[in-house]
Amino acid sequence: MQKEDIIHMLTVRLCIEELQVAGIVDELLDEICRGLQQEAEVDLPEFGVFRKIIKPERIGRNPVTGVEIVISPTAEITFDASAELLRIINQQS
Repeated sequence: MQKEDIIHMLTVRLCIEELQVAGIVDELLDEICRGLQQEAEVDLPEFGVFRKIIKPERIGRNPVTGVEIVISPTAEITFDASAELLRIINQQS
């Protein structure tokens, strides 16, 4: 499923213009991104938690030359699904 699929399904279910739904979906995603920029996590009850993890600076090697290089700190995002979401996706149809 892609973003466009979600927008289409919401347009049909909510009887709202697709352009409006697309704007709402974009705003939601922007807010999650802003939240992760400002905080270490974004908690969506009954859905899950997005967490920002900062990997510290480390030493790496060029695989061709073997020369050591410093790898700058990087941010990674993880997602932990809530118990409710896991229950829903694991239900037998």
